[in-house]
Amino acid sequence: MEELPILLNELISYSAERGDESNQIEYVLDMVTVQRQQGKSKSALNYLQTVEFSSAVLAKGETAAVILNNLGELSLELGKSNEALNYFDRALRCHPIAPESAASAEINRAAVLMSKGRNEIALGAIDHALELAKRYALREQHNVGLLLKSRLLMTNGNVSSAIDQVRLGYRDWE
Repeated sequence: MEELPILLNELISYSAERGDESNQIEYVLDMVTVQRQQGKSKSALNYLQTVEFSSAVLAKGETAAVILNNLGELSLELGKSNEALNYFDRALRCHPIAPESAASAEINRAAVLMSKGRNEIALGAIDHALELAKRYALREQHNVGLLLKSRLLMTNGNVSSAIDQVRLGYRDWE
């Protein structure tokens, strides 16, 4: 496993030298994943923040949304919830070019808002994520959104409503 970061650095450098930003981004995101798996969230965040991508690459909604979601998740892991919210809000603006990332950003945003006690706004974000998930057939985001919504409803004392929401949500996929 120690060789993987070395290999990825070589691939990142090689693709940058060749002007192949598409592969460079993939390798950078792979490096961030490896660092996160090794428990090096701070290193991964710093790494992703310092990588320079051209405006043409960042103009591609999906690429920008994936990078912004990663930055938000890493910020959240490091306890920087306001910074995470900012990244998730920016990722959300990539919709409709990147609906999958937008739905993930809304779910992440809702989790941060719930942790801050801003449950009404969080509920709106969850509902938006569920709407995107249904419209674009995003099963994973749908399931995570349902679980988060049920957790929010149970926190507010609405256990039966939480159960009903999950049942209704799963019927949408039958």
